[in-house]
Amino acid sequence: MPETWNHLAGAILRSRLPLRAVGCQRGKRYAGTSSMNLVSLLIHGLSALSVFSDFVFARMLVASCAITVFAVLMAATAIIIRLSSNLAVPGWATSVVGISGIILLQSVLFSMVASLTMLRGRSAVAFVPTAHAQVFIGERLTLFDAGHLSREPHEGT
Repeated sequence: MPETWNHLAGAILRSRLPLRAVGCQRGKRYAGTSSMNLVSLLIHGLSALSVFSDFVFARMLVASCAITVFAVLMAATAIIIRLSSNLAVPGWATSVVGISGIILLQSVLFSMVASLTMLRGRSAVAFVPTAHAQVFIGERLTLFDAGHLSREPHEGT
C-alpha cells in the first residue's frame, strides 16, 4: 500500500486485512523521558489521519453541507421574521443575513478546496515502496564471512 511509508499502523488498518487483537504486557520506562514531544506526537497523529484522507475529506464535506444548510435557514428565518412581524430591531435582519452570507461563502469555498485537494491526491502517482525502492537504492551492502563488508550491485543499477 502506498500509505505504508507514511504510517504503518494506519496503512495496515486501511488495507482491511483481517486483524486479531493479541494482548501483551507493555514494558515500563525505567529511565529517561519520552522521545516524542508534543510536535512529534502531533505529526504522528496527522500522518495517521493522512492515510484516511479521503474519509476525512468526505466527512468534512458533509459537515460543510450541514453548515451551508444552517446558514441558509438562519438567513431565511431572519428574512421571514423581518417581513412578517414588527419584532425587528433596526439593522438586526441585515446583520443576520450578512453573517449568514459570510458563513455560506466560507462553507462553499471550503467545500471546493477540500474537493480539489482530494481529487489532486487521487490523480498523483502513488509511491509504493516495494515497487519504487530500486529507483532510490544505488547499491546493496551485505555483511557476511565473520564481519567483512561486501558490496554487491543492486539489480536496478
